[in-house]
Amino acid sequence: MMMEPVPDCLACAVRQLTEGTPEAWNPQEEGENISGVVLKVGQHATPFGGTVPFVDLWGGGMDRTRVIAYPAHLAGQLTNREAKIGDRVSIVYKGRKRVERGRHAGQDCKMFQVTVERGHH
Repeated sequence: MMMEPVPDCLACAVRQLTEGTPEAWNPQEEGENISGVVLKVGQHATPFGGTVPFVDLWGGGMDRTRVIAYPAHLAGQLTNREAKIGDRVSIVYKGRKRVERGRHAGQDCKMFQVTVERGHH
């Protein structure tokens, strides 16, 4: 990922960190992780109709990444933990596992561990 130059004014930095759509995180290997401070939360339209939750995470400097919860397990984890702007979120991809119960029983699904540390609200 190429780093953009740091703007020389606060308003420019805020705009760069909050406008547009950042690159999405898409883990492939078990153990991959991401963490950062939540800059934005919302719903992302899917190609199949409907929406899934997303969070934009600030990793320091001008680094911003969007985590889109296409996997059902990640969507559930983000929804249940109710991350808000200013919280620190850490997400670990736990690999694919066979689901034993619920509406996805019998399917191999991507599994995640999400932790949220409350920030200043």
